[in-house]
Amino acid sequence: MNPPALSTAASNLQADNDKFEQKIDDMLREAEAAHRSWTGIGGDAALARARAEARFGREIAGQVDNVIAAFNSGAARLGSARGALLRSVDGAIADGFAVHDRDWTVKDTRPEPDDEGDRSSRETARANHEASIKANLKTLVREDEQVGFAIDSAIDETTATANDVAAGRTYRPPRSLLGMTPEQIQDLINDPRFREWVHNHQDAAKSLLDPAFDAGLLQNSEFYKKFLRHYWEREALEQAGIDPRGWDHTAGTDANKDNIRKVYEYYGQLFMDHPYMQWAGMANMIGPSFAGGFYDLRTMIKVGEALGWPPELAALKDASPTDLEFFESTLLGMQKKIFMDQASQHEAFLSGGMEEIERMRLAGAINDQSHLAWSRIDEGLATDNQAKIREGNRALLWREQHDIIDSDYQALKSHPITGLAFTYGMTVAGSPSIPGADAFSEVFPYEVTVPAPVGPFGLYGHVDTTITLPDGNIADFDSRWNLIEKDTLPAYLETVDNGSARDIVSSDFAERMNNSRIAEIHRTGIIKLDIRSGEIPLASVGLERSLLGPTIGDPSGSDMLLVLDGPTGREKVFSSTATASVDELMRCVGVVTFWRVAETRAEAFLVLREGVDQWGFSADRIEGWRKSIDSEPDSDGTTVISAGFGRAGLVSEVTLNYQRRGRSVLKYQIHTSPDVRNPTNIASIKSTGYFDSASVLAIRNERARLRREVGAS
Repeated sequence: MNPPALSTAASNLQADNDKFEQKIDDMLREAEAAHRSWTGIGGDAALARARAEARFGREIAGQVDNVIAAFNSGAARLGSARGALLRSVDGAIADGFAVHDRDWTVKDTRPEPDDEGDRSSRETARANHEASIKANLKTLVREDEQVGFAIDSAIDETTATANDVAAGRTYRPPRSLLGMTPEQIQDLINDPRFREWVHNHQDAAKSLLDPAFDAGLLQNSEFYKKFLRHYWEREALEQAGIDPRGWDHTAGTDANKDNIRKVYEYYGQLFMDHPYMQWAGMANMIGPSFAGGFYDLRTMIKVGEALGWPPELAALKDASPTDLEFFESTLLGMQKKIFMDQASQHEAFLSGGMEEIERMRLAGAINDQSHLAWSRIDEGLATDNQAKIREGNRALLWREQHDIIDSDYQALKSHPITGLAFTYGMTVAGSPSIPGADAFSEVFPYEVTVPAPVGPFGLYGHVDTTITLPDGNIADFDSRWNLIEKDTLPAYLETVDNGSARDIVSSDFAERMNNSRIAEIHRTGIIKLDIRSGEIPLASVGLERSLLGPTIGDPSGSDMLLVLDGPTGREKVFSSTATASVDELMRCVGVVTFWRVAETRAEAFLVLREGVDQWGFSADRIEGWRKSIDSEPDSDGTTVISAGFGRAGLVSEVTLNYQRRGRSVLKYQIHTSPDVRNPTNIASIKSTGYFDSASVLAIRNERARLRREVGAS
C-alpha cells in the first residue's frame, strides 16, 4: 500500500462524510421545523422517524470516521516503516555497497582490500547493513499486513452497519463484556439477537469477545472457539477472493474450477509476500499436479487399460459414475479442508502474530502441535534461524497430511469394491509438479510383467514387457509421508535454496497446471478425452488461453494410447502425435487431431478399411481411393478420404497424405462441437461420406445470433 495514496483516500472520504453528515443535520432541522406546524399522532411519528433515520445515519458516519482513521493511521505507520527501510538502504549505498532490489541482500562490489583487517571490517559493515535492511523490511511487511487488516476491518464494519440500517435491525450489544459474570455472558451468548449481531459484525464481535476471553470469562466456550475459527476462515476466504456460498465441493470440478485456481494462487501470494511461509509455497508448487487430477480423475483407469489391468487396478474396470463422483467430491473436499485449516492459521499469524496463535490454542481452535509449529517459525524469524523456520513449516505439512486429510484418504481407500484400486491408481498416476521430485513408483518401485502390442496397431501380436509400479499406496499415511520426507520435500527445499521457487510460484498457475497435465501424458503415454457431452472443456487439453493446443508427442517417438469416450461407446487407438483446436463460438474444444502412419499402400488401405466399422467411414469412398491409386500408381498427394459417424457416436474425418515411395500419413480429426451432430449432417455422413456443410453453418449462425442477443441484453 502507498502511504500518499492512503492519505489522499482519507481526505476524499472525509470530505464526502462531512457532506453526508451535513445532509443529516439539514434533514433533521427540516423535520423539526415541519413538526412545529404538524399536529397529532402523525406529526409525532414523522418526527420520530426522522430522528431515527438521523441516528442511523450518524452511526454509519461514525463507522466511516473509523475507516478514515484507519487510512490516516496506516499512512503514518507505513510512511514511517518505509522511511526507515529507505534510510538503511541509502546508508549501505553511501558506504559503497550495492543492495539487490529483489532479495535485499547487500553486496560489496568494490575491489577486495589487501589487508586482512580491512577485509574483516568491510565484511562486518556489510553484514550490519544487511541486518538493518532486513529488520526494517520485516517491520514494513508486518506493518503492511496489520494496516491492511485494520482498514479491511473498518470497511467491513461500516458495511455491516449500513446493512443493519437497510434491514431495520436495531439491536446493539453491550460496549464491553468486562465486569459481567460468566452467567451473564452466557445469557448474552444464548440471546438470538446477539448471535445474529455476531454473525453480521464479525470484526466488531472480535473486538468485544477477545478481551473477555483473555480475562478468563469465556473459558471452555464452544461458542467462542467456533467464532474464532470461523473468523479466520472468513478472513482467508476474503483474501483469496472466494465466495463461500459458491464453494460446494460436491458440485464437481467444473463448478469449482475458479475456486481451485484461487486457492493455489492465494498460497502462491502468501509465499511471494512472506518467503518464510514455505508450506504455502510448496502447496502452490504442487498444486498443478493435484488440481490437474481433479480434471482427469480417470487417469488411473487409463493406466489400468494401458497395462492390461494388473491385479492392483483390475477393480477399476467396474468403476461406476457414482464411484467417480464420490472420488471427485472427496478430493475436492480435501482441498477445501486444507485451505480452511491452514489458510486460517496463516492469516491469524500474519495479523496477530503469536499472540493470536496462542489465543487460538487456548480457545481450542488449534491444537498444541500447530501452536508449536508457529512457535518454531516465529522463533526462526526473530533469530534469522532458517532451520527453525523449516522445522515449523514441516510440522504444518505433517498436520496437513496426518490430521486434516488422512481420514479422507482412508475413506477413499475403503470405498466398496473400487476404493483400494482407485487409491493405488492415484499412486501410479500421480507425479508431483516440483522440479526434481519423482513419482511414487520411481522412489519406491516394484516391477510387473504385462503383454504389450508389437508393431503399428498391434498387427504383429504381443510380447511381455516389464513396467514399474509403486510399492505402496498413497492413501496410507506412512507411505505418503515416506515419499514426502525422502523425495518431495527435499526437492522443494532445493528450489527454495537455489531461488527457483519464487520464479515457479510467481508464474501463471493455469499454464503450470496445463503443463503438468501434458507432462503426465508424456510420462504415462495415455491421453483420454470424454466427448459424451458433445463438448470438451478447454482446460482439459491446455487451451485455457489459446486457440491451438500444444502438440503432444513426436512423429518419430513412441505411440501413445488415445482413449476417446463417445456418446455410445469408447474407442482406443495408438498414435505418436495428437493436438486440439478451439471452437471459438462455443468456447470448447472443436477438433481433436491425431496421426497414424502406414509403411505401404496395402497397409494404408487396411487401416482405412478398419475405419469403416470403427469410425463409420464410407466403404465406397475408400474403395474409390484404392481404384484411383491403381489407375495412377505414380501419383502422390493429399486426399480427404471420408467423413464418418462411428460406433462410439463420434463424428470424424480422415485425410490421407499418400507417398508411393515412403510412409503415408493418415490424419484423423474428431469433431467435438455440438454443431456437427445435427441430424441432417449425420444423415449426410452416413449416406455419402461427406459433411452437410450447410446444416452445420446454419446452426452455427443461429448460435452466434443468440449469443449476440444475450450479449446485447
